[in-house]
Amino acid sequence: MVERTLTPPEEATELLSDHTDMDRNPLRIGSSERSGIRVELSDDAYFEYVWRDSAGRLLRDPDNPDSNRSIWYGQVSVIRAPGYRPHPVAVASSELARPQGELRRERFHSEALGELRRVNSYSPNGLAQQSLPTILVQDGTAFNRLGLLPQMVDILSSRGLPPVRLVLLEPVDRTREYTFSAAYRDFIFSELLPALPELAGEPTDLYLLGASLGGLASATLALEQPDMFRGVASLSGAFLGGPDDPDPYESSSEWVLRQVSGGRRLPSRWFIGTGTIEWLHQPNRRLAETLQGRDVSVRYEERSAGHNWPNWRDLIPAALTHLLES
Repeated sequence: MVERTLTPPEEATELLSDHTDMDRNPLRIGSSERSGIRVELSDDAYFEYVWRDSAGRLLRDPDNPDSNRSIWYGQVSVIRAPGYRPHPVAVASSELARPQGELRRERFHSEALGELRRVNSYSPNGLAQQSLPTILVQDGTAFNRLGLLPQMVDILSSRGLPPVRLVLLEPVDRTREYTFSAAYRDFIFSELLPALPELAGEPTDLYLLGASLGGLASATLALEQPDMFRGVASLSGAFLGGPDDPDPYESSSEWVLRQVSGGRRLPSRWFIGTGTIEWLHQPNRRLAETLQGRDVSVRYEERSAGHNWPNWRDLIPAALTHLLES
């Protein structure tokens, strides 16, 4: 166990951290907190936090030089416990200047969604014209730029994992589209998949990958058409809520869990990954345990981290390996 005492700057009024899901339930700083806030972490933890003042400004901890750039909160302070080790493939991917394969950019108009959609795809070097296993990636731009997913595909392929094509989907309104949206399901099944050979290349097996709400969207798509997909990988899936109460911040229901436990047909491979320092830890663990009671191949992995991209980068190699290994 690692213990740290965080001393708030004079102007700080709140502490946002992985323990509070950052700004979901920030810790108010009263007189008793001014002398220091004790934080207990496991020996292998990766922990992000930031102070906030009364004007809403976010402040790094002046007593802690370690930081990371968060897409949601800017530069945040970080505690890396002595036993924390980023995944070696995640480290190696950050050292590659660029992916080695071909990134193809396409747009087409979706009647189901009533707007133009971007559909980018990544094929390993020299394989753009071949039929390949294909992963539909929710939040594809973030997985490309922050998750370094193409670089990880390159590294793992060089180490013997079968080559795979990535179809990097980009939402316009991810909250609306990824939470049980019939229009988004129509877009995927009626428009995108029939056009996939022309837009990206001929798929063989199909897989799904997403994080947070993208993990929820991946699971619901798989439940809608289980025979269409060979596997699903979800990182910190937002598995709270359902079609009648879709807000994972407010709902306590677990619709996906009920479908799985109720005997609904499933794709044959599932990867469920989550952080232990986030409010979605227990829903993900319950789903993984329930999947393990079904006749499917399941890998569950949790890391001592929160709801953020450093955690998800560390989970991606295991997710790809489980989906694609023979």
